Amino acid sequence: MAIFEVRNTSAKIGDAGASVAASITKFGDVPVMDWQYNLMLQGRVFIGGEGIEATDVDGEAALDDTTPTWLLRAPDSGVIVVPLYVRLQLTSEGGAAPDAYLTLINSNLDDPIVYTSGTAGTVLNALGGQSRTNQAKFVNTVTIAAVTDAQNAVIWQAKDIPDNLLSAEAVGTGTPVETLSNSMSAVSIPLFPHIPIALTKGGMLAFYTATGTSDSKYRPTFVWAEIPDDIL
Repeated sequence: MAIFEVRNTSAKIGDAGASVAASITKFGDVPVMDWQYNLMLQGRVFIGGEGIEATDVDGEAALDDTTPTWLLRAPDSGVIVVPLYVRLQLTSEGGAAPDAYLTLINSNLDDPIVYTSGTAGTVLNALGGQSRTNQAKFVNTVTIAAVTDAQNAVIWQAKDIPDNLLSAEAVGTGTPVETLSNSMSAVSIPLFPHIPIALTKGGMLAFYTATGTSDSKYRPTFVWAEIPDDIL
């Protein structure tokens, strides 16, 4: 049976905080809910991707920092976007070896990198039936301003994907078998807690893919949380 005692809390980091009631157990422990589940139950966790019968998005013919294939972008104000998970699925390779990159892009917070709205992907609230809508942009076929080396860092990359990975290499070399628990054409990247990232004021998490000839196709899944930025 839980009892209550007074604890100090704060609306902002570094503030002294006001006294509020906190639930504790008879052993004196404060029950703590995982923060991701807490945010989910507030309707603040979103899943972006494609529908089961959607047409997968083409990558680029050449790597260009102004044309990410998929982009998760924080709004200029209002929320902090915390990426939680990314899954990238290669569904159709082009006629040459593709490269792929997942990149964090940040610029001067008073002058965020400009982008032109692209095609919005499907975004669902992780709390079923919740009417809260995402403020972060999850888009493809997008153009952004040029990015300098000082404004981005590669989180994950694959630069040695075999030419014709699915149609030739998988069939003619070793013939690997893809099962429900083992995929040679997909990668799952748990970002939290392994890579703690928060996007604010136009910060971006960008997926780039480029193939020298025919475009390869990918099916991504992005998961993120949105937190009001007045806690800073």
